[in-house]
Amino acid sequence: MNETDVIKADVIAAIDKPYFTPQELADYLSVSVKTLCKWRHRSGAEYPRWVRVGSQNIAYLKDDVIAWLARKTAAPTLKKRGRPRRWAI
Repeated sequence: MNETDVIKADVIAAIDKPYFTPQELADYLSVSVKTLCKWRHRSGAEYPRWVRVGSQNIAYLKDDVIAWLARKTAAPTLKKRGRPRRWAI
């Protein structure tokens, strides 16, 4: 088994898991793990739901992350029509 096979196996395993680790979710969302930590300590539905696994491990269920992203998706807005602004020089 070469290095490429090991990487492919890791990717397949990550896809099959029903959860993200904090590092995986941070990479997926392009935020830091520290940002996820801050979000966990704030209440409300505006942040992804998480679960505690054991005494110290945190996990984010993929279905919850997908639902959270769907709620965060903005509807397209129409541009306001009218005269363009004239800027004073």
